[in-house]
Amino acid sequence: MISLLPSNSLNRLFVKKKFFAFSLLFLLTIQSIGQITKFTGENGSKTVTENSVVWLAWLNRARISDKFSIHLDASYRTVDFMEHTFQWVGRVGAIYHLPKDVTLSGGISAFWHYQYPTNAEPYHRFEYRPWEELMIPQEMGKLELNHRFRFEQRYNKNVVNNEVQDDFVYNLRSRYRIQAQYPLGKKSIKTPGSIFIYFSEEIFINSGINIVYNFFDQNRISLGLGRRFSKSLQLQAGYMNIYSQRTSGNRFEEIHTLVIGLQTQFDLRKPKN
Repeated sequence: MISLLPSNSLNRLFVKKKFFAFSLLFLLTIQSIGQITKFTGENGSKTVTENSVVWLAWLNRARISDKFSIHLDASYRTVDFMEHTFQWVGRVGAIYHLPKDVTLSGGISAFWHYQYPTNAEPYHRFEYRPWEELMIPQEMGKLELNHRFRFEQRYNKNVVNNEVQDDFVYNLRSRYRIQAQYPLGKKSIKTPGSIFIYFSEEIFINSGINIVYNFFDQNRISLGLGRRFSKSLQLQAGYMNIYSQRTSGNRFEEIHTLVIGLQTQFDLRKPKN
């Protein structure tokens, strides 16, 4: 079949269609969140509490071959700005590299959640979380998009009347994040010395027999600045708004989060002769 349009025109048309599709998906996501948060659960009235969190994170990727990398990350999160410890998180995994910079990953995470109930002693509970992930990058001129699909099998220590039990409660959580990065200046984002702005939106959906009222788990919207110091070092800082639904269905929490993240990546492959 002979095309009536030159190849460059077809490519531009294809990019525009993809951009429209992703924009539509984003708008539908925001609309669905608005519908979900109208739900008030079995107890009637909806309540929303607010909190502030500081989130310090380190993310590392080490390339060990043309096909594989090792993923490591850790984070420390405080609540009431920096007054109380909120979470310790560690994550390890393996990354398989596909053509066009698409990656498949899998691994396991460990979480220590700290709780501060009003009428009981503070306690912490443990969670371990196997995860799988697909990441698809997309470039539109100087704009870089990244689509992340993550699936998590969550095993949380059961808590009854503020007492941590021996058994675990299981549920599955699915996540989709779209992230956009755009350089502020003539340098591309991958160039050392570049400064860029980033925006991301991520929705979390629960499933499983233990999920009754909170099919919607949370939504995260982030905006911030980044600086690439070298090919292996990058720093980002910004604001994240987290809107989450509790298991009762009628209790919600809005968390204002300061996120500071250090990203490192190393190429450990042997030089080719």
